[in-house]
Amino acid sequence: VGLIATIGVKSVNVFRRVSVAVLSTGDELVEPHEATEGGQIRDSNRSMLMSCLSEFGSIVNAVDGGIAKDTSDDLDAKLQAALDRADVLITSGGVSMGEVDLLKGYLETKGKVLVGRINMKPGKPLTFATLQHNFRTKLIFATPGNPVSSLVTTHLFAVPALRVLAGLKEGLARPVTVRLEHRVRLDRQRPEYYRATVRWDSAEGCLVASGTGTQASSRLAS
Repeated sequence: VGLIATIGVKSVNVFRRVSVAVLSTGDELVEPHEATEGGQIRDSNRSMLMSCLSEFGSIVNAVDGGIAKDTSDDLDAKLQAALDRADVLITSGGVSMGEVDLLKGYLETKGKVLVGRINMKPGKPLTFATLQHNFRTKLIFATPGNPVSSLVTTHLFAVPALRVLAGLKEGLARPVTVRLEHRVRLDRQRPEYYRATVRWDSAEGCLVASGTGTQASSRLAS
C-alpha cells in the first residue's frame, strides 16, 4: 500500500480471498487428538490439506469442515454447513466404489458432476462437480481417501483453480527441468506423478530429483 501511495495511484483492483472448506468423510475417522478403537484411524487428510492451503494464505481462506460420517443425513448436513461458509469445497474419501462411498452419488443427485474419474496415478477416483447453494455456484473437488492421492490431486487440480479464482493470471505452477538421480519405473497404463525431493547441485549447475521411496498412495511419507 505504501508503494502504491508513493507512485500516486489512488485506487487499484483487488480480489477477495477465496474461501475454501476442507471436509473428510468416513466412519473410520476420528480427530487427531482422539484415541482410536477397533477399525478407526486418525484423520490425517484434513490436517494435511489445511496445511497445504495455508501456503496460499494470501489468496485463500481455509475453513475446517470437520468429518462427515457414512450416512446420507450426516453427509448432507456437513456438506451444507461447509458450503454455507465457502466458495469451494475440497473433500477426501467417499468417491470410490464401496457401499458406503456416498459422496459421488450425492453430487450426481444434488449437483452436476463434470469429471467423474481421471486417467492418472495417483488419484484416479477424483471427482469434480458444481452445486447450486443459496443461489450461488459452488465448486467441489472430491479427492480420493488415500492421503497421497488426495494431496496430489489437490495440488494439480484444486490449487490452480483457486489461483485463477483469486485473480492470478497463471493458475499452473511453473515447470522446471531436473536431472533424475536414479532410474524410475512408471506405470505403463496411466500418467504417473512421481513424488520426489529436489535439490540444487552446484557442481553440475542443475536441479537434481530423488524419489521418496515406495510410491503407494496410502504412504504419507511419499
